[in-house]
Amino acid sequence: MSREDVVPVPDRIEGILAVVKDAGLESDATAYANLPYHTDCGFGACHTTCPCVLAGIQLDAMGAASSQLHVMAGSWGKAYHNVAADITPERYPLVAIETEPGDATVHYGCGLHAGPPPTGRDRRRTLYVQHYNPRAFELVGPYQGYNQIILGYGEGDIPNIEEVQARQADG
Repeated sequence: MSREDVVPVPDRIEGILAVVKDAGLESDATAYANLPYHTDCGFGACHTTCPCVLAGIQLDAMGAASSQLHVMAGSWGKAYHNVAADITPERYPLVAIETEPGDATVHYGCGLHAGPPPTGRDRRRTLYVQHYNPRAFELVGPYQGYNQIILGYGEGDIPNIEEVQARQADG
């Protein structure tokens, strides 16, 4: 599907990734609980991570009440800077994916996608197996990843965009 060789990377980068949003998760949750539109390669490492193909197994239904995967159709292979003003349905269709337990999904991490806050109290649990260029095994060691450059990584305090901007402004 990616038109390039990709392989599962269970022990590299983010490996096998679990998305867990418990029932009643509030919209003020920080870190990676609720994600705006982004590309997974937005932190760099495109030569290693693109194309990034994520195969997801839905353990719960995925819909607006539980948070759901949103994608901007047609955005893979384009250059974006994750600017909110550029993410409009006029540019490309915004698609909200709905699933049932046991469904599988496949999406490109290199295309714009989001995991917005739930509108209801339903839980979402999804397991993703990430697939990258086979060179990932040469360039990234076991249990390592390029995302370790994120401010606060490993400290349990990954700031949201507004917090990063405030920290930068404070010097």
